[in-house]
Amino acid sequence: MSKSTPIKRSLRLLTVDLGLELKRAFEAWCTERGLVPGKVVRGLIERTVAGDAGIAARKTPVPAPRIVVAAMEDHGPKVGREIQLTPSENDAVAAAAAHEGYGFQDFVIAAVRAAVARSPSYGQQQIEALASSNRQLHQVLIELAHCRRAGCPPVTADQLDALASDVRRHVETAALVMAEGAQRWQLQIST
Repeated sequence: MSKSTPIKRSLRLLTVDLGLELKRAFEAWCTERGLVPGKVVRGLIERTVAGDAGIAARKTPVPAPRIVVAAMEDHGPKVGREIQLTPSENDAVAAAAAHEGYGFQDFVIAAVRAAVARSPSYGQQQIEALASSNRQLHQVLIELAHCRRAGCPPVTADQLDALASDVRRHVETAALVMAEGAQRWQLQIST
């Protein structure tokens, strides 16, 4: 078996003088979109070469995978991944995590989950807001039950039952959402 000789890095690089103004504008454009400038340029070159040279990677577009949250917890060992952030990205993530009531790692996990499954994970502020809402609605439910027993004249029993049913449904739904937001759900990929 023969060893392949690594190609010198300098032979793989392309240096382009954009001028200061164009470079700054491009970097700002990439930053606004959360993109890495080098990866954007590489992708543009790859698509250009593939199109012009007739090396189309795919003749027909492949639909993106549909990722859904399964109705079960995700058990099993966690898979570790390492990411490299710039100092400003690190500071921004740390600030956003603190603001939302997350630890750094939990915030990154929540952001990834939100991006791939379009499914929210809740920070401490959201959980507290949902809990407060639930307490208030539960108090309304108690008062409605008391009013029904005591007989509030202008409101019919059917109206009170319908309102109580709506409130109960909200309380149950919000409680379920809060519980799901605190779990690490299993993601399923379907095509």
